[in-house]
Amino acid sequence: MVLWGGISCLTGITHSFVPALLTRFFLGFVEAAFFPGALFVLSKWYKREELGLRTAILYCGSLSSNAFGGLLAAGVLDGMEGKLGHAAWRWLFYIEGAITIAVAILAVFVLPDFPSTSSRWLSPIEQRLAELRMIEDAGGEADHDSSTEGPFYGFILTVNDWKVWWLAMALAAQVIGLSFNSYFPTLTSTLGYNRTISLLLCAPPWAFASIVSFICSRHADKTGERFYHIAGSYLVGIIGFIIAEVTMNVAARYLALFLVRTFMFDSVYLSSRISQMAQSYAGFIIFWAWCSNSLPRPPSKRAVALALINAFSQLGNVTGSYVWPTKWGNTYRNSYGICTACFGLTIVMCFMFRQYLIHLNQRLDRGEEIDGIRDRREAMEEAPELQDVSIEEIQQARKGFRFTHGVRTGRPTTTMSTKQTDAELEAAALNRVLEAFKHYRQYSLSANQRRRQDYLKLPEAERALLDSIGWKQKVAHIDAAIERNAEFLLKIIDDPMIFQGMDLEGAHEHDDHDYGHGGHSHSGHSHDHDHNHGDVIEGHEHEHEHGHSHGSHSRRSKRSPQMDFDMDKVRSTLKQFVRDWGVEGKVERDACYGPMLDALCEYFHNVPVEERGNFRVLVPGAGLGRLAWDVAARGFACQGNEFSHYMLLASYFVLNRTRAKFEHTIHPFIHSISNTVSARSLLRAVQVPDVLPSDLPPGSNFSLVAGDFEEIYGVEIDPSSDPSAEPEPHAGEWDAVLTCFFIDTAKNIISYLKTIHKILAPGGVWINLGPLLWHWENNNTNDMSIELDLEEVKELARKVGFEIYNERTIPTTYTGNVESMLGYVYQASFWMATKIPTQQPS
Repeated sequence: MVLWGGISCLTGITHSFVPALLTRFFLGFVEAAFFPGALFVLSKWYKREELGLRTAILYCGSLSSNAFGGLLAAGVLDGMEGKLGHAAWRWLFYIEGAITIAVAILAVFVLPDFPSTSSRWLSPIEQRLAELRMIEDAGGEADHDSSTEGPFYGFILTVNDWKVWWLAMALAAQVIGLSFNSYFPTLTSTLGYNRTISLLLCAPPWAFASIVSFICSRHADKTGERFYHIAGSYLVGIIGFIIAEVTMNVAARYLALFLVRTFMFDSVYLSSRISQMAQSYAGFIIFWAWCSNSLPRPPSKRAVALALINAFSQLGNVTGSYVWPTKWGNTYRNSYGICTACFGLTIVMCFMFRQYLIHLNQRLDRGEEIDGIRDRREAMEEAPELQDVSIEEIQQARKGFRFTHGVRTGRPTTTMSTKQTDAELEAAALNRVLEAFKHYRQYSLSANQRRRQDYLKLPEAERALLDSIGWKQKVAHIDAAIERNAEFLLKIIDDPMIFQGMDLEGAHEHDDHDYGHGGHSHSGHSHDHDHNHGDVIEGHEHEHEHGHSHGSHSRRSKRSPQMDFDMDKVRSTLKQFVRDWGVEGKVERDACYGPMLDALCEYFHNVPVEERGNFRVLVPGAGLGRLAWDVAARGFACQGNEFSHYMLLASYFVLNRTRAKFEHTIHPFIHSISNTVSARSLLRAVQVPDVLPSDLPPGSNFSLVAGDFEEIYGVEIDPSSDPSAEPEPHAGEWDAVLTCFFIDTAKNIISYLKTIHKILAPGGVWINLGPLLWHWENNNTNDMSIELDLEEVKELARKVGFEIYNERTIPTTYTGNVESMLGYVYQASFWMATKIPTQQPS
């Protein structure tokens, strides 16, 4: 813009044809990048359904400049002739060039760049929101080029895409049809007025064109429609051309029409030009928005395509200069005929392009890949950094992308195919958990950043008060603690052996502690127990917790409820480390695990310690594995069972990848400031583990099996249907079953009780401790849920075939914060129950 203004000023000092030609050449050279560049910048900020109006606002600046330029030219040419020895036309170039330079310098400080780089005007949260809008509009891809996609890559894609050339030819036809506007002062001079009046007559049509273009573009965005707005606008223009060709004889008052001053002239003649200009430019602007809509990605292609279309369309200006020869005046009927034909050609080409886009959308509906909408893996991998969703979810969202053509195209709801295998479901569930671990940092830092935003809303005096008590330093320390937590979480998933561990096929046999094969692994209904009020239960994965994340929902992000839910699981996992492997968690472990371990040892008190390895103990809902590890540490052969990928990933890490006591440092209590007594309490670090998992006695038998408790241990075989069938797996194989905060995770408690009874050996013992927070009560997934009170559960257990004794209530917390001002205490029910060998289950 600065160069353009400077060259425009230089035009005023030319005195011969060659300098004038050179200045005009370089003027066009520097101007060529402005409009496609400005349109590209708009396409980086506004979604497809918003771009028509914004393009209209941009182009209305040009239309308005023509209106006011005519007024300015009239004033300068009428009043500046001979001033300081210069002709009036030279002053016109000086003045307009100087104004352009001034505006350009101001624009450097006012106009923002792209959303990702506009830190001067936008906060990080606002930048994030701006990028998220564009990711959503592009079907889930980050709206910038990957490391392998540069301008040359975009150029190759552009020249090989026939749609770009088709749009360029259609636009060239429009430019020829609009060429009458370049000669508008000449055309108005045919009305018989002097030069000044002719220039003044040019202003109202341009102003009217701006208003009509704005209204049409706004309606096109609101309806999501492009073709009919373009075609309708040019049809009105064609009607105007026809009127201009057939009549010149109807008079009216220009003042009555445009409120300027009274002149008697051919109003139909001028009105035809007004309708031509207004409606034609409305279609022209909407066409540009359609070009950007139809070439969405990658951005390098969109930028080159817009520039190429604009450059090619200038051939229309070259052609248009020969459409209005003087010999065809005063009526210019031949010229209007050519413009009519060009507008007609534009409508036909746009209709054909619309039909092709409909065809592409139909292919997308069928799940086919098409040119221009292929996977850009790196762009999709960058999008989750902003959205906190998995690549699979991005790919699903990408399938909802549709081209804009004649009607608003809603994105189809994507549903999971019934042909998806359990393995595919498992992989998707595991990947979602991995993505939650990966995005903990961004998610948590964003939540902390909102505290700063709220701080900035305070009056300066109140901010100073907070500064005086160290509030800003505390928030900065929270950021640092989040970074340390994020490093720890990335260590958990930064191990290729994890993925083998999730395969469950005899994995980690070389490790100190083996994840045994359970035959099934359908991540979903987990058995971790850190309860959040108002947990969201949706989709394939349902995790339920006992305990309370105080205030965890007080600072919800504006992301999806599912991501909030997943992030609660990550935060709960950090607190589970404290409960199972931290010194601070010893109080809870002593209250929960202690009575169960004592009861187990007492039950087998006649068995020498060195012979305990002959007795098998099962711990369903093992969480991070500490209770199962403690059982193995006492000499028993122990197997833990866990369903939650969050727990499985974390337990694998602590059991198999820890080489020293207190090796890892975490800050599990930083996610809510509610009910904290001090910054020290909020930020305090917890070191884990308090024991070295590999320090089990030599010959210990300890494993952890991933999968659903009932699917692994509750398989039923009817001997009458197949007498040669193998016995039911696990039936009568376990000498003890320890359930801690577990039985209320059942959809059907009867099935749990029958499974426990079946797998226990005759005379085996079931030791239970926990509340009855029925996890599937009030769920929104239509899963069954049988809820019973405590007395009903115990009576049912007796009918199944248990003899219950040693009953008592034990107060305990679950993943509690011992320094919090608020704590939840469960009156957990403890009992021992033996399998009665002579009694058949009812």
